Amino acid sequence: MPQFDVHRNTGRHRTTIPFVLVVQSSLFDRYRRRVVVPLVRTTDIADAALARGSRMNPIFVVTGIEVVLHPLEIVSVAVDQLGELVTSLADRGSEIADALDEILTRSWSQRVESGTTRGSPGAPFMRQGHQRRNDGGLESPSLAPH
Repeated sequence: MPQFDVHRNTGRHRTTIPFVLVVQSSLFDRYRRRVVVPLVRTTDIADAALARGSRMNPIFVVTGIEVVLHPLEIVSVAVDQLGELVTSLADRGSEIADALDEILTRSWSQRVESGTTRGSPGAPFMRQGHQRRNDGGLESPSLAPH
């Protein structure tokens, strides 16, 4: 089951969330579940900012329906619970990865600016001495002996 495939939502919220997007790498296809992100109808979103799209919430058109990616509602579902395959958004994979990056990477990289280091409750993976790069990522301290 390829990454970025879009399936019909067979759950009880299928009117508001007509599709789900598989974001799990195909390296894990042997597992019985898939990590998916809901694609919510833009007309059913109360938050106008979310409906307009952003780096975290890109907008797509699937079978003529405008939907927005909602990564904060990411979930794992059993393969047999996925609906029919509708299309693939592989051509928009970079935007989707950016949206996931926004909820995973950005949350801890911002802590570098405020001085949070290893052992702090909010940043368990930070190492003391990491520096923020110009592109927003992190750069490890030199491994050369001091």
